[in-house]
Amino acid sequence: MLVLVITGLVVYPAILFKIPAGDFFGALLIGIGFNPLLHWLPFGGDISFSPPPIINLLGQMLLGITIGEYWGDKPNFKKRTVAYALMSVAMTLIAGAIAAVLAMQLTSWDWLTCLLVTAPGGSAEMILVSLALNHNVEIVTTGHLVRLIAINSSLPLWVFLFRRLDEQLSESV
Repeated sequence: MLVLVITGLVVYPAILFKIPAGDFFGALLIGIGFNPLLHWLPFGGDISFSPPPIINLLGQMLLGITIGEYWGDKPNFKKRTVAYALMSVAMTLIAGAIAAVLAMQLTSWDWLTCLLVTAPGGSAEMILVSLALNHNVEIVTTGHLVRLIAINSSLPLWVFLFRRLDEQLSESV
């Protein structure tokens, strides 16, 4: 109960100050700090909180219900919208599969590790999947961190190149 109160105290200001995904990151930080906090307590040195598998399953079900309710509020889909969405998903899956095959050729990792490391976007989700499967969490986390650092550090170059291209195109018109 105390953890829920602390989480609420962290998440509420994050939402109040409009921090992007503040509720997610606030809850994540509380979850990360919970076990170390137990070790600092004088009576909790040997306590390790791991929820039973049924709680994990219940959480996944509630997450799915929440996503389903979100989509249920917007049922006005046209055939064209669904086709575009399926095409986008198919292209993303194909790009991820190609990247995984390339990673398999360049490393000694197995297929699942390569797929989790090279999955486009969703680094937090892929890390959570690797945690749930207990499958090379360190490699998946490191791979996504390297990818995100590479993308973010190359952004100034991309902005410069696109501004220059935009200037050249506006001059030629």
